[in-house]
Amino acid sequence: MKRIFAFFTAVLILCLTACNSEVPAASKDNIFGAVPLIESGDDFDSVLLAVFNGDYFIFTASKMVYDDIDNYQYKTLLISADKNGNIISKKELTDPTEDNGYENTSYNVFYAAGETVYAIKQQSKLVTSADGYPLSEEETTLITIDENLNETELMSINDVLKNVLTESYIYVQSIAADNSGNIYLYTGQSVYGINIASGEIFFTKTPSESGYISGLSRMADGGVGITELKYSESGTESVLTPILGDKTGEPVNIPMMGSMARGKEGSPFEYYYISNSYIYGFNGSADEKTVVVDMLASGVGNININAGMTSENILFYISPTEFAVVGNDSKTQKRGIYLLSKLDPKDVPDRELITVAGLYEDDYIAAFIKEYNQSNLRYQAEYRFYGSGISDNTDELLTGLNIDLVSGKAPDILIVDVNAPFGNYSSKDMFEDLYGYMDNDKDFSKDELLPSMLKALETDGKLYEICQAFSVSTLVGKTEIFGSKPGISLLTMQEKAKQYEGAKLLDSYKMGILFTFLYNSIDNYVDYETGESSFNSPDFIEMLKLADSYPTDLESQSYTNGMQTVPYSKDKTLLDTLYISDFRQAQNTAKAQFDAPITFLGYPNEKGESGILAYPRSGLAIIKGTKNPEAAWDFVKQFIYYKPPYQSGNIIYGNSFSILKSRNEELAAEAMEDPYYIDQNGVKYPTENTVFAAGVSVTMPNNTEEDNKVTYDLLDNISGIARSDQNIWNIVTEDVENFFAGKKSAEETAALIDNRVSTYLAESM
Repeated sequence: MKRIFAFFTAVLILCLTACNSEVPAASKDNIFGAVPLIESGDDFDSVLLAVFNGDYFIFTASKMVYDDIDNYQYKTLLISADKNGNIISKKELTDPTEDNGYENTSYNVFYAAGETVYAIKQQSKLVTSADGYPLSEEETTLITIDENLNETELMSINDVLKNVLTESYIYVQSIAADNSGNIYLYTGQSVYGINIASGEIFFTKTPSESGYISGLSRMADGGVGITELKYSESGTESVLTPILGDKTGEPVNIPMMGSMARGKEGSPFEYYYISNSYIYGFNGSADEKTVVVDMLASGVGNININAGMTSENILFYISPTEFAVVGNDSKTQKRGIYLLSKLDPKDVPDRELITVAGLYEDDYIAAFIKEYNQSNLRYQAEYRFYGSGISDNTDELLTGLNIDLVSGKAPDILIVDVNAPFGNYSSKDMFEDLYGYMDNDKDFSKDELLPSMLKALETDGKLYEICQAFSVSTLVGKTEIFGSKPGISLLTMQEKAKQYEGAKLLDSYKMGILFTFLYNSIDNYVDYETGESSFNSPDFIEMLKLADSYPTDLESQSYTNGMQTVPYSKDKTLLDTLYISDFRQAQNTAKAQFDAPITFLGYPNEKGESGILAYPRSGLAIIKGTKNPEAAWDFVKQFIYYKPPYQSGNIIYGNSFSILKSRNEELAAEAMEDPYYIDQNGVKYPTENTVFAAGVSVTMPNNTEEDNKVTYDLLDNISGIARSDQNIWNIVTEDVENFFAGKKSAEETAALIDNRVSTYLAESM
């Protein structure tokens, strides 16, 4: 991997300077428009779970019925609608109340096999046991439903599975039916094949030790298959295994993770799969997936998908030019069923192409690209990512990215991943200095941005990366022990610990200590510009010795009557690692965990810096040699000002701080108010600011101005960006094994690591 990377970077500069040709035009293929097919209104507020059999939809939906903000009821409905979205029938499901014994009815799974719609119906109520205690009584049944919501009960799942399941509560996660009158249930990580007529279980499948069952799917031949994730030393793969009678056939690799939707007879692909960015088509034996709908392009920009749900309940193939999806409209905040129709290329405007690339699909970036493409008549952004959702092998993903960088397929904009060798990239003069763009843009002012964050993002005075949102990571301890200022050396930390008998710095273990102090601070030990390594230093040797003093594995916490002793307030553990993303967290930690004033100490370093690190949320860098620098800067600038749809309890998507000072002021003001969430109708509902301390939920007061000042001070003291280099981290973890096993000294280990890292840096230059 290292030699390959060295080749990539050696060729990179030549390619980036030679590949600057005319600006490419955006493709007009696979662009669909979206219109509401079934949307909330007077009948219901939000579509929950749906199925489509080719003629009609059946779905559950929620309805909020309220008199005022403190007096409301949440109801669920079962609804059917024709293929044009016209409501056929609806009924309100049983609402649990004290009078009916808290009886509740729900439909957990829908499945369409031809014209037949199957469902798993769950009914529960409270009953009184013989000794007077309330118990929940559950009944799970397999039924069919027609367009008029008439139900036919086929079997009691409780009765069929009573001899194979020990628990009384049954949750069926996925079902499928074949052409031979059999139903297949996926529940509790096991699959059962059951003959509907006899109720006989003829097939059972449990996951192997190296696998995980993720769902069921109807096969192209009318049978049923099991989708599984298989783990091995070489990585993770997703497979589809056909069920053949009471056995399974040979599995085939499939290019997706999770469940998938079936195409109809005559469709171009056997299976379809949806993410927030694309709808893909593929065949059961294919190694590749093909984009058939670009969810990021013009007309579908406001529809966001919960891709974590079962695909067959959110994605419905209608024809090669039409799909229906269950999603949220980010503009109206309504959740419904939307019809996607392919646009004629002549109806798609001519636009210049911007290519944005990252290792993994990032929903935050995807949401922004949708809005950007929908509102921009000049530019269209294309999203390229290398992770399939199956393999988490970072080296392989980096290889794919690096190949594109040197083969003339470099993107215009790179999404900077914490695991990517950013220092190595930037040392190759790979990125544009964004300060130049800012200075030449009369509509942009650096004064709007957080100075400490800009400084932390700099490399030798140049700004190669910018982000819109970020979180902060730091070690935290009592002010009375560590003082009131951030910035501390490892030696000072250890000296403090010696003053408290039986105290330890962190509640951790050997590799955990090394990870905490090193993983995101590798830049402290390498200089990518000069190729120098400083792992063979007293500071790193001391870090190794500290890590070796901890147990091999994390020791379990001691609990008494379900409550954990608070080690921080009792000075048994002196430091905690915090990841802070909003203004409430600082005071919550001080008052709930430590029960004393605290200091954000940062991570230990010998440079005299605060050591407080920021984690950029989807940082962007413009590739030097981009074919369209004006378009690339327009995309980056719009991203800086991007304000996602309001998320419950926080203005910033993902509960993050913002690089915009004005946005942080909004967050600070909100932290001084009572917390709340907003429902799909835009109605605010109060909630509580609760944290867990010692296994107990504690309600915390709203922030004061002094509380907010503590967080502002934290933001002002950011001194670096949390970055890693996976190649260097791999070297460290390989070589410390012999040290932890007592086969090498700390000094020998540090020298070995330093030598290997120096070789890696030399090969990468």
